[in-house]
Amino acid sequence: MYWPQDIHFDGTRLYVADMSNARILIWNSFPTANGQAADLVVGQVDFSGSGQGLEANRLGKPTGLTVVGNNLFVVDQSNHRILVFSPIPATLGASASHVLGQPDFLSNTSGTSQASFYTPHRVAVQGAKLYVSDRHNNRVLRFALNLGRAR
Repeated sequence: MYWPQDIHFDGTRLYVADMSNARILIWNSFPTANGQAADLVVGQVDFSGSGQGLEANRLGKPTGLTVVGNNLFVVDQSNHRILVFSPIPATLGASASHVLGQPDFLSNTSGTSQASFYTPHRVAVQGAKLYVSDRHNNRVLRFALNLGRAR
């Protein structure tokens, strides 16, 4: 790992936002040995990659994550977006199913509208609401969750 930013345990899997390697590492069960390799990587096509990207299967600088049901929400800070992986990836190089903060998977413009971010940092869930800290806009945005799909 290179500058890990966030960690989440969903009761089964462990997730780590490995910011400077532009990836999320996933262990399918809680690691029980020092140096235990992750089972999956999100944001790269394999475990040796570390380049930033903009496509639905790439990340810029992941700084936060959370899991709701079978959905993984990832803060992609440098691309000013939240990627939603639904279902939670089970293979290397999986693509996000939804994006928040951008009109598509190939845009990364910062903004100040209620549908855009300027350097988002963390995500949290309370009930059926997803909260995103929007660092450079000095605010927190709330999104309703509906059947695992953000809207």
